[in-house]
Amino acid sequence: MIDYSNKFSISRAIAYGKLFSPWIQRQILFYPLISTFISVLSVSLGLIPYGMVFIALLSFIPALMIYFGSLIFGVHTNMYIETLVPATWVEKATFTVVYSLIVLPILVVVPAQIVLWIAERIPAVAEGNSWLEVKQLSTAFSSGLLWNIMQSLIPAAVCLLALVVYSTRRILMAVVWSIVSLIGISIIGGVIGFMSAIQLAKDDVDTIKNATPEKIIDDLAANMQPSFLILGIIGSIIVLMIVFLIYRKFKLRQI
Repeated sequence: MIDYSNKFSISRAIAYGKLFSPWIQRQILFYPLISTFISVLSVSLGLIPYGMVFIALLSFIPALMIYFGSLIFGVHTNMYIETLVPATWVEKATFTVVYSLIVLPILVVVPAQIVLWIAERIPAVAEGNSWLEVKQLSTAFSSGLLWNIMQSLIPAAVCLLALVVYSTRRILMAVVWSIVSLIGISIIGGVIGFMSAIQLAKDDVDTIKNATPEKIIDDLAANMQPSFLILGIIGSIIVLMIVFLIYRKFKLRQI
């Protein structure tokens, strides 16, 4: 029986993580490499005509890596074996949540941002690069940064929650519920974008006709700022609630 009077132990949390070490080691190694490769390839494709079509397809890969990275916690193990590992439920839950919702996104996002930062500072690469131009224009939507983060974390958190809730068909149910959450997020984003565009067109049609694409994007972003802020806050609350449920589930099944 584990002594729950002990303080939180990082070593015990890591010991719990070692149960999944073969897959964790692969992710730590390959996630940054894959992210870097895709980012370099995207920058290269931005220099050729119609490259954005292929870039759009490539962009799904890093997203899926974040959404479904926690599936390793349901591979070649089960919750009964996990329960017997000598660590407290807090330590097990903390390792699982931190790794899935913080470490994995960092492994994917940081290499991509480094590649982007370097590419923007090389004139031969940056000039006329459609991919970098899209990235630069997207900064107009920086007010939606919190919501953009939540769009990745919500499916990832749902995937992890399903893994700790279901005792059978864990992988299948985690994938299904993550996809459901993605569909919901896509519908919400589409509705808000459509309504904002309608409102922008309704406010000043003549101005839009004579405006540059950059100006239209800036105006559209300004119209969407309140919605982005509200969605970001709601998304944060949803993620926190899911994390609470994950911790609660670990507590209920601990011996």
